Amino acid sequence: MSVSSVLLILIGFLSNFYVETDEVDLWTPYHSKALQNGQWLRDQSGFDLEPPSIQVIIHDAGENMIGRNSVDYSFQVMDVVEEAIKDYDFLSYTIHGVVNFFNNNHTLFLSTVKSDEDAIHAMSVLPFFPNGMVIDRNKVFGFPIQDHSDLLISAQSYMVSVKLNVISPVLTSVS
Repeated sequence: MSVSSVLLILIGFLSNFYVETDEVDLWTPYHSKALQNGQWLRDQSGFDLEPPSIQVIIHDAGENMIGRNSVDYSFQVMDVVEEAIKDYDFLSYTIHGVVNFFNNNHTLFLSTVKSDEDAIHAMSVLPFFPNGMVIDRNKVFGFPIQDHSDLLISAQSYMVSVKLNVISPVLTSVS
């Protein structure tokens, strides 16, 4: 029994057995135009197939930004960005930044944060945002300073990133 098992393995290796796992190669007809066009997009077109992103840095000329008004302003900026991209039905987006402390919900922020102290305590939560994402203060705040209990006492800026996710059949079938 063991000799036949070894013999079958040896025949398998010598017969150029290959398992295809790439979904595009697996399910697209072999010499189809879709594969040729996808190959051209990836290798020759010069197009950047990574989804674009919008980076927003909100600052007050080096002054301390920790407080209710600056977070409210961050939500106003995000409202402008969302308004600008809402007409593109091939886009969805993911927001990462100071607004994640309030689940990207301006109404929730306005109803729960009544003072600078409320904002500071909400933004000092570690190690996770309320949505479960890990907080990296250096990617959310510019020059963050915290006290001995990890309570934020100063930050010179807020950074917000909006990653646009293209929902296009052409681009999703290529990647």
